[in-house]
Amino acid sequence: ATVDLYDDHVSHLHIGKSNRIVHPMDYNQLKSYDLVIILIDHDFVDYHRVLENSRAVLDTKFITDQTFLENYHCI
Repeated sequence: ATVDLYDDHVSHLHIGKSNRIVHPMDYNQLKSYDLVIILIDHDFVDYHRVLENSRAVLDTKFITDQTFLENYHCI
């Protein structure tokens, strides 16, 4: 599986022996992923655009529940 990380506050993340590059948010790029996982609530993220541009979203922070949007694939 390919995993990409997005966060405007972090430039890289060290996990075990792996050093991962963290990318700035690109809403159009989300369309290419099978699943988008929300792990942190950031004010700078437009979650409405995340939902519009994602095939499926796993929202661990219940942020998308606040948008009152229907017809989106949120878990």
